[in-house]
Amino acid sequence: MINNALIVDDREDFTKELKSEAKEYEINVASRTNLKEMIEFLDKYADKLTMIILDIKCLIEPMQEVEHESFLPAALMYLEKEYKYIPRVILTADSVSYEEVSRYHPDEKIFRKTTEDILKLFDYIKQKGEELPILKIRYEFSDMFKVFDKNYLCKDEEKELLELLKNMNSKDMTQIKNNLVIIRRIQEKILQTINKNNKQIVPDRCMGNNGTVKFREVDKHLKGNKSHQSNYIAISTDYYSGVIEEISPMIYNIASSTAAHNTYENVDFPPSNYTVKCCTFALLDFIRWFDKRIDESQK
Repeated sequence: MINNALIVDDREDFTKELKSEAKEYEINVASRTNLKEMIEFLDKYADKLTMIILDIKCLIEPMQEVEHESFLPAALMYLEKEYKYIPRVILTADSVSYEEVSRYHPDEKIFRKTTEDILKLFDYIKQKGEELPILKIRYEFSDMFKVFDKNYLCKDEEKELLELLKNMNSKDMTQIKNNLVIIRRIQEKILQTINKNNKQIVPDRCMGNNGTVKFREVDKHLKGNKSHQSNYIAISTDYYSGVIEEISPMIYNIASSTAAHNTYENVDFPPSNYTVKCCTFALLDFIRWFDKRIDESQK
């Protein structure tokens, strides 16, 4: 796997040598000498990067002749705001600056410009290259992972959601079915979790003896027992309260039919990657609903 890194350092002799050494580790390194050109580069190529490497003192503008210590705070502030998901490191030959940055920026990863540390940097870039797809997902869907930070769902479901978001564009039929299995499993786990936390929202009568979800019963209860006889007006609490009333059965019907019953075999239009994406984004709304309902139950 080829990894791409950007180094921002005004010492072009050093960056030239670094580029040459990095190639042996299947790392392509682009270089810029100042903050302005770094920003311009990222505007075009950020999505291709595995790592950003920053000098401690560098130029702010291309025409500037003397490096300035304001470079690092400005670069870090910009990257934290615009490209937080891209891993970054600081690389320096200055031992005094190394100690200062370690003290004032303890969360930043710092390497020295020594042979030993450069090799460690290459290993670190390759490690982060393997992790980057997950980091991008966590950044893009950060609001979805609050339920795991709050321990409303466990690590198993977090891992499955990450796998789903990573693979939802796959056109492979086996992967499509696996994705729909994950969607069904997460939806069921959400309803089981609500049952444990608030039995008014998901009562025990909507659950099987072995903890399985009786979806038709729980769906009817959550939408306030609407029926033709009541002119589809809720006669009890409408816990769905909005678009989730349509989303929830849609997720269940598609995911359950594919995952458990294979009703879409030998048909003209079996589930596709678009089906998976539709159900995945519907599931994300379902997770938002779940988060709100559990928040309310905790008060």
